[in-house]
Amino acid sequence: LMMEAISALLETKFDQVRSIVEDHGQRLEDLSQRVSELENVCSSLRENNSKLTTKMVDLEGRNRRQNLRILGLAEATEGGRPMEFFTDLLCEVFGKE
Repeated sequence: LMMEAISALLETKFDQVRSIVEDHGQRLEDLSQRVSELENVCSSLRENNSKLTTKMVDLEGRNRRQNLRILGLAEATEGGRPMEFFTDLLCEVFGKE
């Protein structure tokens, strides 16, 4: 009788442990799926970031290329009024038209 009670108690505990292990197994599968999805999102974001960085570098380069660069003039020749200075310089070089 005592052995049957111990056996029943052990079986109950074993069933509880089995249930907990199955629950943990399911949670691990769910977490594994979520990690996989997050890795895919992260990979996509890295790719997108790389494309955007490349585009930004290209746009910054294009923006700089639109600036005029006049060689042979000393630094700060324009004297704090670059628009007037270069307007006068270009009119002097090309004539007023």
